[in-house]
Formats: sequence, C-alpha cells, structure tokens
Amino acid sequence: MPTSVLAAVALIVPSVQDVPQRFLERTIAAYEALDHGEFARAKELFAANLERFPAHANSAYSLACIEARSGNTAVALDWLVKAAPWGWADADHKRLFVRRL
Repeated sequence: MPTSVLAAVALIVPSVQDVPQRFLERTIAAYEALDHGEFARAKELFAANLERFPAHANSAYSLACIEARSGNTAVALDWLVKAAPWGWADADHKRLFVRRL
C-alpha cells in the first residue's frame, strides 16, 4: 500500500478503532483508485462511505475533487458546500480548490 494512502487515512480517521474495517478498506481503495486515475471507482467508494456515514466530510470533499477534475463544476461546488459544515476545514486548500474551478 502506498505511503501517501496511509498518511491520508491517518489524517482523516482520528481513531482507527472507532471506524468499521470495511469503511477503512473502502477509503484506502478509493485513494488508490484516485492514484491510478480511476475516478469512477473512487467516486463509487466515497459515495458508499457516505451511505454508511452520511456526514463524512473527507468523503464529500473527495467527491468534490473528483467532480471538479471531471469538469462537473456545479456538482463539485455542491459537494464542497456540504463538506465544510461537516467538518472539512482546510481553508488554504479550499481557496486553491475554488481558484482552480
């Protein structure tokens, strides 16, 4: 497993013991799919995470990124608007994201 994937999971999962194994597996698989340019697969996995944890900020943000990279600006902004109140709060990254749209 790539180190970048493990680092990303460590940032978004405060306590691995509190999160179901399948959720972690989907999250890791989603980041691996992104690393390989498999946006449809990553989108499917992050959406599945949101079915399990409906206000998971990082999954919503990741969907925003996927939609933006796919050219779906309006949908990307919808996901970003959802991610912020759910706890995604990297302001510098948000500014960069919106500038790229």
